[in-house]
Amino acid sequence: MLARIATICFVHRKRVVLAWLALIIAAFAASAAFSAPWNTQGTLPGTDSQAALDMMQEHFPAAAGEEDQVVFAKVGNHRAAVDEWLKSLDHVAGVTDVGAIEQAPHDGILAASFTMANGNTDHPTTVASTIKDRAGPLRAEGVQVAFSGDSFISGSSPKAEVIGVIAALVILLIVLGSAIAAGLPVVVALVGIATSLPLIAVAARWVATPNFTDEVAAMIGLGVGIDYTLLMITRFRSALADRRGDVLGATVAAASSAGRSVVLAGSTVAVSLAGLWVMGLNIYNGLAVGCMLAVATAVAATLTLLPALLGFAGARIGRSRRGERPGARRLVRAIERRPAFLASGGLLVLLLLAAPVLSMHLGTADAGTDPAGSTTRIAYDLTSEGFGPGSNGPILVAADTSRAAPEAVIELHDALARHAGVASVAPAQLSPDKQVALITVIPTTGPADRATAQLVKDLRTDVVAPADHSTGLVTHVGGETAGNIDFAHKTSERLPWMLAGVLAISFLLLLIGFRSVIVGLQAVVLNLLSVGAAYGIIVAIFQWGWGAGVIGATAAPIAPWIPPLLFAIVFGLSMDYEVFLLGAIREARNEVRDPAAAVGVGLGRTARVITAAAAIMALVFASFVTSNELSLKVIGLGLAAAVVVDATVIRLLVVPALLRLLGPAAWWPGTRVVSRSALGHVPSRLDIEGDDDLGRHHEAAPGQRGVGPLAGAELVPVDVPGGGHPEALLAPGVHDDPPEAD
Repeated sequence: MLARIATICFVHRKRVVLAWLALIIAAFAASAAFSAPWNTQGTLPGTDSQAALDMMQEHFPAAAGEEDQVVFAKVGNHRAAVDEWLKSLDHVAGVTDVGAIEQAPHDGILAASFTMANGNTDHPTTVASTIKDRAGPLRAEGVQVAFSGDSFISGSSPKAEVIGVIAALVILLIVLGSAIAAGLPVVVALVGIATSLPLIAVAARWVATPNFTDEVAAMIGLGVGIDYTLLMITRFRSALADRRGDVLGATVAAASSAGRSVVLAGSTVAVSLAGLWVMGLNIYNGLAVGCMLAVATAVAATLTLLPALLGFAGARIGRSRRGERPGARRLVRAIERRPAFLASGGLLVLLLLAAPVLSMHLGTADAGTDPAGSTTRIAYDLTSEGFGPGSNGPILVAADTSRAAPEAVIELHDALARHAGVASVAPAQLSPDKQVALITVIPTTGPADRATAQLVKDLRTDVVAPADHSTGLVTHVGGETAGNIDFAHKTSERLPWMLAGVLAISFLLLLIGFRSVIVGLQAVVLNLLSVGAAYGIIVAIFQWGWGAGVIGATAAPIAPWIPPLLFAIVFGLSMDYEVFLLGAIREARNEVRDPAAAVGVGLGRTARVITAAAAIMALVFASFVTSNELSLKVIGLGLAAAVVVDATVIRLLVVPALLRLLGPAAWWPGTRVVSRSALGHVPSRLDIEGDDDLGRHHEAAPGQRGVGPLAGAELVPVDVPGGGHPEALLAPGVHDDPPEAD
């Protein structure tokens, strides 16, 4: 199938390129046709904050929507102008409620809250832009005006993609030694991104999708797109050298071998991302859909667009250079001499890197971590200065009073005010139907502080629950701060289920593919350690603040959505490298009939391609550290660190050393060794610049396969669509080898 697809795309390369251009245009047209703002409103079913939100939306219709705040400083003698401007907000389309202005105890700071409707016609982001523009005259008079709220966040990563592309090009030029060969992976990856991003915007109209999904999807699409294309081009160049310039034959050979690895790799990442659905929170669904679209378009572009571009590039893409690879040889010899030391040392490094995860604090970073000079950061600092840090994260207590005595609300208000950790409590507000009372509680600590999370928990158990029991009230603790706390709790509660599901599926895939319990178990455990190391690194840097200032970050809790997404992506990429390495070792066993020697041969064939692919992907991910959004810094650095650790410590040291130590037992219960496992054929010479020569000193026994790139393969005719000479086209058809006595 892959050979036929590659043949069609190669022969009709002009049509394929035009088809991709048409697809990109159609995707942007669809995005424009469904240009409604993204549905970024997630729900937290079964949580107290969601119950409070539902109650407020039903009984406080004017307050249903996004609550934001405007802060004024340096007012001077312009107080009347400030009051007049605030009154004018009532006439702005999309603003449903404007609160009274409050004077800070000192520093002359004023603040007022307002609510913006969250509908399709008057979306908060559109209304926020209008409101900021209307503040221009006040600023012209010297008044400092700043806004807080999600719709006023203006973080972006304008340089990250460019930096990632440039870094990838440099590595590709070094590795491939050809400008044309280096440019193709970048072109294919960018085409995949250009197709997926508008499709994500279309999906985001109906599926709850975080507003940072497109940046994360671009990061993943760029990384895997370049990675997958590099594997294909590497195999193409090797086949081109073996086939003496037969471009079509080399393209078909690359699709038949490396194409299988691309399909498996993309499928593995997609399955891992699908695990986000296990979280049971709809905000993860849109994130999963967006990232899966990026991976799917990257795979599709690699399998269709790349063969067409290879047809245009032809032999100018260059051929593999033959030669010794002393670095790979030294690594193989080191593992052969001291496997126990390297395995134990690598495991110790992984455990040390993962240790900080034990103190991970999941929570939503407040605006105090926003870029300096942004309106949200200014509003946060002014509010903390004038009203205290807790004013940036009020807690809303909604109480159903329909079955309670009138004095019950007063008793609840007083109990809240007496509780430790509460700075102040505003008077209760009754809903228009007199059925619900809303009480605003200001904590003494900021919204991202651990003490605030503990306060929410204590209010629910020590204040609200007893009051409901004794007075007949039905009370829920909510608001944005409480919602973020519930989101973190819900994520930490469901994360083990996601991990267990993905680990179980991955183990079954490896068990089916390699028919070895030990291989499957070590892969799952080591991949889990790889993820743990990534978690530990981001905790040390972004939560503990070790070196955070160097990359322009501020110590803050780890956003709840980052660990599940990081796990899904890292585990998928780790499985990619794992299958690639194990497949090469398994095939080497079939050639040399010596499990110990096969480890060295398989490692030698894959060391450079894994290192090069990992270096490119790590640089692409790390480029997002230049973003001014904290969450993108965290996910970018976490992914980069995970790829580096996985490709060096795990794939090049721990896995080969463990397999060397275990010998034949690693493949228990064992079965015949075949050139194509259930997971697909991994070619013996899918390497960069001819590293396969590391195994050539092993002579094949009579009747056994050689070490050639298509050893054990038969050539079968492939039909050429639209005419041509099919008898001149031969594609590899891999068959099973005779049984091996284990």
